Amino acid sequence: MSIYNWGVRFKLERINWPLALGIGLGILIPALIVFKNFLLPGPLVWGDAPFFYSPGLKELIAEPLSWTNHGNAFGGVNPLIFISPLMFVYGLIGKFIGNDLAIRILFYFPALVLAIVGPVLLARYLKLSKTVWFFSSIVYTLNTYYLLLVDGGQVGIALAYGIFPLTLLFLKKLLDTPTLKNFYL
Repeated sequence: MSIYNWGVRFKLERINWPLALGIGLGILIPALIVFKNFLLPGPLVWGDAPFFYSPGLKELIAEPLSWTNHGNAFGGVNPLIFISPLMFVYGLIGKFIGNDLAIRILFYFPALVLAIVGPVLLARYLKLSKTVWFFSSIVYTLNTYYLLLVDGGQVGIALAYGIFPLTLLFLKKLLDTPTLKNFYL
């Protein structure tokens, strides 16, 4: 029996259930402690995450201005006009459900889901074992850098961190078979 057929012949009776339960709880409990603020109401972070009062959210829904006084002492050209579509959606969601939930819906939940799913998809494409899928996702999501990004309110960087494995996956697919379809998907 080769080492590659071992996983196919593995039976459920051979699993050490106390050890598996201990490892599962050892990962689940710290993850719930770390991400408990995602599930609880109230402000998620006290760092750099954007916070807009109701008038500010209404301003986000308005037409984007090329000249603004936000970030400029006496006004100037708006350097952030490129993110105005995202800020429009943020203003719409924030107007109806509040600033805290808008940040969670637009930034934190997608960043967390992509940080969990992205390494799994990349490891699956690289034909690695399911154990590697699991641990790559756990290590990528629960490392200290990502936790500091989330806790510090760095919403844009946390979202980019979640997208990174998918970017690598699409780049690898494109380099493996350089077709127009792989370039766009």
